[in-house]
Amino acid sequence: MRLLWLIILLPLWCQAESAFELYNESTLARNPDIDGLPDSAEPPDLLLTDTLYFRYRYQRDVTTNGQLQLHYQGGLNAMLWHQHGDTDFDTSILDNQRRYRIRDLDRTPQQNLLGIDHLDYQQNLDRLQWYQRFANADLYLGRQPITLGTARFASGTDVIYPTELAALPSDYRTGVDAIRLEIPVGDLSVLDSGFVGSRDSDDNVAFGRYKTNVQAIDWTLTAIAWHDAQIYSVGTEGALSSFGLWQELAWLRPSSGRTLLRWSLGFDQSIGDFLVQLEYHYNQPGSQHAGQYLSNLSRDPFYQRGAINLYGEHYLFASLSWLNGVRSSFESSLSANLDDGSLMLTPYLTRSLSENSELTLQVNLPLGQQPLFTQGQFRMGSEFGSYPASITLQLKSYF
Repeated sequence: MRLLWLIILLPLWCQAESAFELYNESTLARNPDIDGLPDSAEPPDLLLTDTLYFRYRYQRDVTTNGQLQLHYQGGLNAMLWHQHGDTDFDTSILDNQRRYRIRDLDRTPQQNLLGIDHLDYQQNLDRLQWYQRFANADLYLGRQPITLGTARFASGTDVIYPTELAALPSDYRTGVDAIRLEIPVGDLSVLDSGFVGSRDSDDNVAFGRYKTNVQAIDWTLTAIAWHDAQIYSVGTEGALSSFGLWQELAWLRPSSGRTLLRWSLGFDQSIGDFLVQLEYHYNQPGSQHAGQYLSNLSRDPFYQRGAINLYGEHYLFASLSWLNGVRSSFESSLSANLDDGSLMLTPYLTRSLSENSELTLQVNLPLGQQPLFTQGQFRMGSEFGSYPASITLQLKSYF
């Protein structure tokens, strides 16, 4: 309640900028069948959910060189309908939602509102950051986004809340509790370092990154360290004729065991109103056999922290984007696990309805062998075959 009053009163503080976004998101999902489980114990065959939520953004220049930023998200989440199955069945494998937050709000403070099952109020304080400009450095303190890596689809360096493959496209990143310092080094270079805190001190992570440009090629050197594991990476971005090129090579070093590699190599090319992107990714911590996916999750420190969200070794990603004027855009992306043969096709269309609203339609189409339950254990038949198929319609309005 105190936080709610703070949000209401903040705009009254002079010299402030604020924005309000309203979302209505409906999703119809079809879960994969799990061979070996009775129908009553499986997840619902079909599941219709609706979320009505807002995101409030507040920003104020408190001093000449100091700025406060706050983002609060809250709203109603409802399960409208389901067909058969157990609505409490949890198909998630990794729960990474609150790992890099020292303290956090109760994510679901109100459940079963008005006595209605599966009607919940959910909230998220996603930014609470102080930004301070110094003569030769910039300081970021508090809850903020951390984005690392140069690869477009699968990065061995972007390991703090990596983007989910089936998520709606968005430039908005989940906030983490961190202190971060950026120091310019010359005209084309910057040194970026920081510390990300967690409720469990074993998950605290420090990072350092150096970015520079040499002979029209952007170079990024990154080091990331937990108490029991490290990642070192080299990323480059440049151009060859009309092609944009990038690569990222990451070494993953656990405290015990051998050093493993993750490598991404990709290009993009504009053809008229179309943009084509293609990327190959090698994920050595993964497995070439679907039967070993879950065992990797239970013993690998990088999987346990949610730093890797791919289970196989070899992947191919592709996307085709089309911009139809300024009001409509279309993109279709393909994620392919080359080891188990499973695919995820994700087309989405965005249409601007007015200056302050837009409509997005996204479809997730997984193809692959479905999971099974045998000898008392859950087993994945393939990676993307374990994903639900879904259709999502989102209406977004700005105020």
